Amino acid sequence: MSDRIPDLLADLRDVAEEVAGYVDAWTERQFLADRGKQRIIERTLEVMGEIATRLGDDAPDVGADWRALRDLRVVLAHAYHRIDARRLWQFASVDVPALRDAVADA
Repeated sequence: MSDRIPDLLADLRDVAEEVAGYVDAWTERQFLADRGKQRIIERTLEVMGEIATRLGDDAPDVGADWRALRDLRVVLAHAYHRIDARRLWQFASVDVPALRDAVADA
């Protein structure tokens, strides 16, 4: 395991907490009605995907779908015009907390 893995996992937890804070502060309706809020979530999820990319094969086996997170980063960075805000909310409100919890003790 690379010596940078603990730092990357700490960064991932921090960004996941940031996403959770946004989700807790907004309703889905507020999120869907506000392009600025959507951009904030897009960017923070993109950062999480970049961290997953940097973890690569050293990502801990904690039941997280690392490939999906890496793929999401690619979509957010390159197919930004095709982002479905409802799916983004779903990922931010369900998948991110699960990932945060999965890496909590990694």
